[in-house]
Amino acid sequence: MAQRLLKEAFPDGEVEVQEWKPSHWVVRVVSERMRGRSRLERHRLVHA
Repeated sequence: MAQRLLKEAFPDGEVEVQEWKPSHWVVRVVSERMRGRSRLERHRLVHA
């Protein structure tokens, strides 16, 4: 579900979601929307 939502939010991007622990995931998003943004801004985009 998380991967589908992120793919919808970043249709031009590359999205990977891996379960790390039962309640934790490793998420990788590569998108032009991330270029030039601070780490905080990138986190906000992913968590929005």
